[in-house]
Parts: sequence; C-alpha cells; structure tokens
Amino acid sequence: MQQLIATIENLLIEHDCVVVPGLGGFIHQQQDAYYDANSALFYPSGKQLAFNARLHYNDGLLCQAYQMELGLSFDMANQRIRQAVCELKDYLSQYRHLSVGRLGQLIQQADTLVFEPALRNDLCALSFGLKPCAFPADKQKISEARLSSSPWLSYVATIAACLLLIFTFMQDNHYLSESPLPQQIKVQESAVMPLCSVKPVDSSVETMASYEQLAEVASEAEVKSEMEAETEVVAEVATETETPTPTETLTEVASETQTPMVTELATETEVQTAAVTDVAEKSLHNYPGAQKQYLIVIASFPTAEQAEQYIQSRHLQEQFSSVGIAVSADRCRVYAQAYSDKGQALSHLDEFRQANPKYAKAWVLVH
Repeated sequence: MQQLIATIENLLIEHDCVVVPGLGGFIHQQQDAYYDANSALFYPSGKQLAFNARLHYNDGLLCQAYQMELGLSFDMANQRIRQAVCELKDYLSQYRHLSVGRLGQLIQQADTLVFEPALRNDLCALSFGLKPCAFPADKQKISEARLSSSPWLSYVATIAACLLLIFTFMQDNHYLSESPLPQQIKVQESAVMPLCSVKPVDSSVETMASYEQLAEVASEAEVKSEMEAETEVVAEVATETETPTPTETLTEVASETQTPMVTELATETEVQTAAVTDVAEKSLHNYPGAQKQYLIVIASFPTAEQAEQYIQSRHLQEQFSSVGIAVSADRCRVYAQAYSDKGQALSHLDEFRQANPKYAKAWVLVH
C-alpha cells in the first residue's frame, strides 16, 4: 500500500491525472499565487488536487510506473496494484481515515469515498520549496488605517504637545526671573560647553583617559567660574567704594583699594585659569578629531554602543594598534588603522585587505 501511495505522488508531479484501477482517479489543476486576507499571507503558485471515485479505467500509466520501478511484467504489476487497492479499502472500512502521503487523506463515509486534499503540496516544480510569506508593508498600511480611522488621537497628541511646550516655557521664565546672578550662569555655561561639546570617536584606552581629563577640566572650569564670579562681586563692591569706572580690571581695583583678599583671589584665579587652559589644550591636542586623518574603516553602525560592542566582541584592540570609532554623518564607523597622509593610507589599504581577508571590503575615510 505504501508503494502505491509513493508511486501516485511521483506520477502527479509530471501528469495531470493518475487513475488507480478499482479506486478512482487523482486530478490536479494549476493554481496561481494568491493573497489570503484572513491570515495576511502570500501563497506561492501550486497545484490544486481533487479525487474522482468514478474513474476506474486502466490507462496503463500506473502499471507502467510499477514495471519501471520494480522491474515487473505487465500482469505482475497489475496484480500488485489490485492487492494494494484491496489493502487500502480494508484499512478504510476498519479505521475510516487513511493518509495518502503528502496529498491529503481519504475518508470512508457510508458508501462514499471522500478525499480531503492537504493545504499545501510540493507537486509544482516551479514553486517547490517556497513557503507562505508576510509582507511588512501591509502591517504599516493597517496601522496607518487605524490612525486615520480615529482622528481624535492626533488631536489629543497635538494638544498634549502644545501644553508641554507652554509648561516648559513658563518654567524657564520662572527660573530666569528668580536667578540673582545671570552673569554668573553665563560664565559657567561658556566655560563648560566647549569642553562638553566634543564628540568621542575612539574607544581605546588612551581616548578613555582623555575623556577623564576632559571631565577633570570641566570640573576645574566650574570651580574657576565660581571663583571668578565671587571675584567679580568683590570687585564691584570695591569699585563702587573707590572709583566709578566699571571697565577697570580686577587687578587694578585690588591695587587701588589695597584689599589683600581681592589680590589673593585674583592671583589664584589666574593660576587656575592657566592650569585649566594647559590641560584643555593637551586634551584637545590628543583628541583624534583635532587634525584631518585618513582612517581604514572595517565596519559601520548607527550608534556608538553598537560599535563599542563590535570592538569588544572581536577583540580588535589586540589585533590592531589604532582601533577606534569615528563619528560623522550620524554614523559610528570602526577603524583599524589611522594615517595622517592620504597616499600612505591608500598604499597600505591593499596590504591590509590581503593580510585580513575577512575585512576585504575595508575602505578609507577622510575624518
């Protein structure tokens, strides 16, 4: 019986109809690709299978297949087919259901034989192995349709955004109206912002040290700005008592009023300003973006966290000496080597690709 089912499956791949003498005929028709709206899936083209229990004429197709597969004579092949059909009918009369391989199943209902085809079959050679697939654009259209069907959601979102903007503006005005020293705030912002606006492009140990130096410079700048603000307050008091001109410097006011406290504050402020300037210049001088470089890029990511994970997972710092991250055009690019000369970078690019086949698509970035 299993031999009969396997032979029927093989014949249906090349033939539109296979008649089993004493049982019926299996017929299939070509079915085009279609879209099922209930499951939101696209189904490939295939063959739709049916069964006709009235077809009993022996056209010799099944018998010839038996002869070629088993090496039997015509009479022996017909005898084998009759035996398999008898076994199949006995099984149906006892269990009522019979699985016909990948084609479907036969069901015995009283005196009627019913065939239920499988949902999908591999009888079509053009779509063999293809599976149903979903198209993401349909989900986007569904979400857009839901938003368009409920326009009040967009109205609520617009009102909430306006209220949030008004509340933020009111908070800013309240803060500015109660601020006693607006000039002091401007001094602190001007001292901290240039150091904090630098974007890191390298994840090596040296760059991490430079980040720590920048943090120290920022903290020292904050202390310096606070001391400068205090000095300005003292200078204003001294100026009001001695001289009406507001353009004199802190050192001149200290000399005219002969206040030792003002002189000491001015001296400390100058020393701290010089120290902060030296540290900031050294940090910015060691920063990779201070001068134009030619980088051999091996990977690109949208965020710095992904680039850092890529470097750590592949242990790139152990393989290359100048590994880093270059940030430009909203992309974080991982580079393995850096050069200050364009010709040197281009000449070493081929050598780098040959020495590292897995980075054969490496390229040079001007940063």
